[in-house]
Amino acid sequence: MTTEQRLVTPIASVRRFETVLEWLANRPPILWRLLAFGLVAAMTVLAVRQASISIDGVRYFWLDDDQMISMRYARNLAEGHGLVWNPGERVEGYSNFLWTLVMAGVHLLPLPDATTSLAVKLINLGLAFAVLLLTERLLRRFLPKPGLALPAVLLTLALCGDLLFWSVNGFETTLLTVIFLAVVVRLLDEEQSGQPRVTTYLLMGLLPLVRSDALHIWFGTALLAIGVNKDRKKTAVFLGISLLLPLAHLLWRRGYYGDWLPNTYYLKVYGIKGLPRIGVGYVRFFVGNYAAALTLAGIGALLAAQRRWWLLLAGVVIAMGYSLRVGGDIFEFSRFLAHEVPVILVLAAVAAVQFGARWNQASSFLLLATLSIATLASTGVFYPGKIYSQNGGLAYTTVAGVLINRYTAPDARVAVIAAGGVPYFSHRYSIDLLGKSDPVIARRPPVCCNDQIGHNKFDVDTSLAKQPDIFAPLLPHELNEFDWWLDYQERTYGVSYNTAVVKNEVFRQRYLPNPVQIDYLLQNAPLYIRDDSVEAGNLERWQAPKVTQ
Repeated sequence: MTTEQRLVTPIASVRRFETVLEWLANRPPILWRLLAFGLVAAMTVLAVRQASISIDGVRYFWLDDDQMISMRYARNLAEGHGLVWNPGERVEGYSNFLWTLVMAGVHLLPLPDATTSLAVKLINLGLAFAVLLLTERLLRRFLPKPGLALPAVLLTLALCGDLLFWSVNGFETTLLTVIFLAVVVRLLDEEQSGQPRVTTYLLMGLLPLVRSDALHIWFGTALLAIGVNKDRKKTAVFLGISLLLPLAHLLWRRGYYGDWLPNTYYLKVYGIKGLPRIGVGYVRFFVGNYAAALTLAGIGALLAAQRRWWLLLAGVVIAMGYSLRVGGDIFEFSRFLAHEVPVILVLAAVAAVQFGARWNQASSFLLLATLSIATLASTGVFYPGKIYSQNGGLAYTTVAGVLINRYTAPDARVAVIAAGGVPYFSHRYSIDLLGKSDPVIARRPPVCCNDQIGHNKFDVDTSLAKQPDIFAPLLPHELNEFDWWLDYQERTYGVSYNTAVVKNEVFRQRYLPNPVQIDYLLQNAPLYIRDDSVEAGNLERWQAPKVTQ
């Protein structure tokens, strides 16, 4: 082969590669949308099937344990008891007011308990599709003809845990992301038109209603509004209007619950030391997951030298600052920062295209591929087990709740650690040992393990003083009887709610000797009856269900 032939061959290969890239870049956008929708739908269907169980031939679906708490509030509201966990007791044990109202709407439908969670998941699936569409709209505000940036952003987001996990498990995060992106896109439209619209700011006002702690997200969008709108006076007026809804909700909370802040604030923030330290770890984890995207977005801001780039990145910084303050939470993915992920991916993709265009389309493709691969390597979801929430052991507590509803009197009282599945499916008065719906426990100092936000405040004696008929701890029955194992746990890991419950003298004397004798429960989610409860005389009525996954 001559020297000339050796030079021509790689050049021809590069040209063929660029021809393929050109062909891909010119595919109809609907192709990439449908592919992204298909990925989200497929992962959702697989994960939803995994988060269900058949009890005597009836398939029951559930959300994450925290969201099942909101579902109990929603059902009580739909049934006329008010927005309460236990009828007659006003405690704001949720932090997602608007999403709980959506759940209440679901409970107005003629659906049994077994499928209400499925309906919520279907709503969230539609909202996940909306996230993808709004992300495309945001991308087109920077690249009217996005080319290869469109599949890079949509397909990466479609497989990203910070979209799928929250959507599949019924969190309000998906609704929050939809409203946030809608506001951002509309504000960028107004930058072009020069005409602020009051409807944009009314949407902005919904953010703190979706999550009570989303005022920092409102502040980030307000900063963007001030920065992109030339009519500052009208913008200021509209921002004031946007705060009317959160203000009305604040006044309603004070009148209805008697507090300015939700009970979840006292549980997760009040009196807990070291939150900034925990928050640093939370933010560092997020930055590590999206390091490539954040780096490209930062480079893009420097290259573009446009105010809107810096304002959008400022919103990301504000969200990180909030996480530093409150310390994050216990989940694998980044709930408090998930709404910013589409923005970060869009800015990174735009930077990749603009930076690569200095050479050729192949360079842009390589940068976009690096962005997608690096992001999915950290946060990608390729099998349903990764987005199936194990929080609260819902597979077991759903069965326990159904059996309590089936075999106990309507006035029976149940004490729980996992406050989602058993209270929802049992329809019984419930006592929350971890304080989400108990204002006394929530205001106590943490007993242990500050890093376990939301699980470090409890007082077993105070909870048992309410005389629950049934106690539902989380440990299998055989472990509850092993003193040496409990001692080992305390020596190794310190005091936890599990060991505190099982080593409690009242529990050991009055509950532990009286387990419900059903093997499935004993092995997974045992139920114990108080020795002097009327329910203790009805233990022979309980029958083992047929349980299949």
